[in-house]
Amino acid sequence: MSEQELEAAETPEVEIEPQEEPPKEPETQPDPELEAEARKYGWRPKEEYTKDPDGWVEPEKFMGFQSTQRKVLSDRLREVESNIDNMVSQRVGPIEQMLKSQYEAEQERQRQSYEQRIAELQAAQRTAVETADTDAFDQATQAIQKVQQPQSQQPPQENPVVADYRQKNDWTRDPVMWNVAVQAVENSKVLMSAEDQLRLGEHAVRREFPEKFEPPKPPKQKVDGGGLAANTTKAKGWADLPPEAKKQGKEFVSDGLFKDQEEYAKEYFSHLGE
Repeated sequence: MSEQELEAAETPEVEIEPQEEPPKEPETQPDPELEAEARKYGWRPKEEYTKDPDGWVEPEKFMGFQSTQRKVLSDRLREVESNIDNMVSQRVGPIEQMLKSQYEAEQERQRQSYEQRIAELQAAQRTAVETADTDAFDQATQAIQKVQQPQSQQPPQENPVVADYRQKNDWTRDPVMWNVAVQAVENSKVLMSAEDQLRLGEHAVRREFPEKFEPPKPPKQKVDGGGLAANTTKAKGWADLPPEAKKQGKEFVSDGLFKDQEEYAKEYFSHLGE
């Protein structure tokens, strides 16, 4: 036996164990709700995606895009507005129904009163015929004609509160500004008093035409350059305003256009360069 054969006989054979493959990570299951939400904004699964395959993304990433988030926000805002409209309708609806019922009841009362009056006058006519009283018959006939004659259409009377307000506020005579006020009240969809309607309308007009409500600019008073007034350095304030400006200033402060009277005075004198 050769030396190589002896070494091979003495060396034991080593069994090589098979290597185990690493466990596969479980595949993430798609979220049906997320996919459905993403579909609303244009996402499609791979099998339905018809554009460049490299541009396809998972629904989670798609929903994170700013363009998608803007669409989601827009939808939620519309939903909020719809909920607000429904809440307003639920509040106003019963009131409108009550007013409608009152109107229909008044219409029925007037109809019954009319029919009763006609029946009384017709009975008077028959009595006049039976008694041969021509004067009474003519009177009953004239009364029937007067009742049956449609009343002339009178123009609707303006609410006295509104009429007084329009008389005291020149801006209400501007048709464009007045239309802005009326539109603001109609858009509110809430029943309110005439005073509240005027307040809401004026607020809308002030917001739309702020330049129309600036403090009045009285003419500058000439001051002697050599007098004491030319040397004064004290800033003018509320106490220095003329009466007409104070009256206007109180209204502006009450409406919230200025924080207080001194702020109004400062703005007033700044227009004069003082």
